Amino acid sequence: MRFIVFLIKRFFFSTFKSSSLLVSIISFIGVFLGVFTLVLVLGIMQGFDEELKKRILDVQGHIAVFKFQADFIENPSEVSEKIRNLKGIKVIAPFISQEVLIIKDGEVTGTLLRGIDAKEELKILNLNEGGIQGNFSFKDGKAREIILGKTLAENLNAKLGDYVTLASPKLSVSGPLGNTGPRFLKCKVTAIVDLGLYQFNNNISYISLENARSFFKMKGNSVSGLSIQIDNPYNASIERLTIQRMLGGFPYITSSWQEINSNLFEAIAMERFVMLIILIIILIVASFSIISTLIIMVIEKMRTIGILGAMGISSRKIQLIFLATGLFIGMIGTALGIISGLTTGSIFSRYDILNLPVDIYWIEGTPFHFPLKSMVYLVLFSMVVSFLASSLPAWWVSKQDPMKAIRYG
Repeated sequence: MRFIVFLIKRFFFSTFKSSSLLVSIISFIGVFLGVFTLVLVLGIMQGFDEELKKRILDVQGHIAVFKFQADFIENPSEVSEKIRNLKGIKVIAPFISQEVLIIKDGEVTGTLLRGIDAKEELKILNLNEGGIQGNFSFKDGKAREIILGKTLAENLNAKLGDYVTLASPKLSVSGPLGNTGPRFLKCKVTAIVDLGLYQFNNNISYISLENARSFFKMKGNSVSGLSIQIDNPYNASIERLTIQRMLGGFPYITSSWQEINSNLFEAIAMERFVMLIILIIILIVASFSIISTLIIMVIEKMRTIGILGAMGISSRKIQLIFLATGLFIGMIGTALGIISGLTTGSIFSRYDILNLPVDIYWIEGTPFHFPLKSMVYLVLFSMVVSFLASSLPAWWVSKQDPMKAIRYG
């Protein structure tokens, strides 16, 4: 066995001293670049996916309760009490949500206006330190105060203490011809909040539940829905069904945060799958450059192979020598590719070298995460591909006649 190991070392290191040096280097670089690209691209996509989910969970309830074919829930307190009896419920926050126009100094844009109980909403929001300018609260439920998302405030050039006007597209002003105009509500900006996601910062604004009910002409204590936070957000799809059954089913409907953002998550998953297939094909093509290296090695070492056969070395052991050589090339290329990919990804994440546009990718920076499980799968796959690429030359050399190899090698 020691002799076989000795031969493997000799054949492997001889690739750096023979005319096959250039082909050997290309084989190393091919495997290295294939693994490096796969680690870097998938690590960034995995990091983006995880960071996006984390930030969504930081600002959004895990489960939302609505009433089918109705704009509101008339008895939110009763519904909340029923839900609160279930195990694992942490927070239940009522909300009113409608799209309106927001106006300041001639600037007009759309916003998703949410009427909230600020105290309960803060229990759901997990904001970064310094994420709130002003006070995330309403001194008086009827005081006309508004909280703006950071980007929305920047687009309106709105600062703390400024006034903005809300306009509801629903007609409500009575006149000779009936309802002929939208509703308006002038509010003072009392806080500007950074929700961590561009789309949320650019679209969301908050007013008190009382003002929202008055503005949207909702009766009594009605709300649009209930936002619920549970112990384990990844169980939301199961827990929402429990809540819906407990409420008696129809007309109540529940949605998990995964379902609410399903289009986004499905698009990311599809993009990652397609990218994975492309990168795997690149890695397979790169790994098969090992074939050319080993074939050139066989041609160069044909006489040596013949002598080994004449000495009694079995064809299986000769085959093992070339298999091991090909695997060494794949192993070193894979190791260097993983190390370089992880290092480059960490640099990109720390220094934001890519500088991706936040209005397209939602979050600032370049998150990177390549989990250990994926790394193990990558190493195994790369080794399998290297083994298959080495098998053909190894099988070919094992079929050589030692006498002909010595004579013509």
